[in-house]
Amino acid sequence: MRATAARSAPSSTTSVRTGRSARSSEDHSTIEQLGDDLRRVIEQASPGPCVPVGHSMGGMSIVSPAEQHPDLFGDKVVGVALISTTAGGLDPGRILFPMLPLGLGGRVMAPAVRTLYRGHKAVDLARKWGHALADVVTEQYAFGDEVPGHYVEFVYDMLNDTPFAVVVDFYPAFASLDKFDHVEVLGRVPTAVICGTDDKITSIGHARKLHSRIPGSSLLECGGAGHMVILERHVDVNAELDDLISLAQTRLEAR
Repeated sequence: MRATAARSAPSSTTSVRTGRSARSSEDHSTIEQLGDDLRRVIEQASPGPCVPVGHSMGGMSIVSPAEQHPDLFGDKVVGVALISTTAGGLDPGRILFPMLPLGLGGRVMAPAVRTLYRGHKAVDLARKWGHALADVVTEQYAFGDEVPGHYVEFVYDMLNDTPFAVVVDFYPAFASLDKFDHVEVLGRVPTAVICGTDDKITSIGHARKLHSRIPGSSLLECGGAGHMVILERHVDVNAELDDLISLAQTRLEAR
């Protein structure tokens, strides 16, 4: 559930990768802050038009400026891909489940999350100790079908590198996310919505709702794939992204 990566349109050779910044304070652990951060990254690091591609929280980071900075879409942002994500109605427990040790989670409510937060170092340690079981949990929650072992290890390492305290900081943002009324602005540019039909974190219903609210958007449903559809169905996802960028480039050249 990494933050957004922005893939530039062919008119620009710039690409942007996030993840090198320091941890933010709890007060700034909001979807709105992610949207502001994304806007600044795009404006400062992409000299020309770009096509942001967001998976999970990355997609939420793209949806946020649709509300805060709608003028960004059309000139600077010429296309959008929303993968395994949502604009609201999220069950935060589905985000937390893979992050907790020994299969705990599921219906964890805010008070319990706060209790775990106070002992977040112990939670992080338990996650490392419970590696074998955590692998099973990761595979069940991240993927819809059997995948190579190194896929599971890759996702496990990514989750394990994220301190539990960071996830808890964002818990209120997951619980209160409600931006479906603002995604229509994404219809100004080519938008691709992609999701696996067996996604256990942001289910296919979220993708279908995004598609229905974004005029002219495309919807790719990858049968049997889970939340990490970008790994499970990478050929299909890459083909959809290539089509999206080609369409964005065509429209850009037609101006």
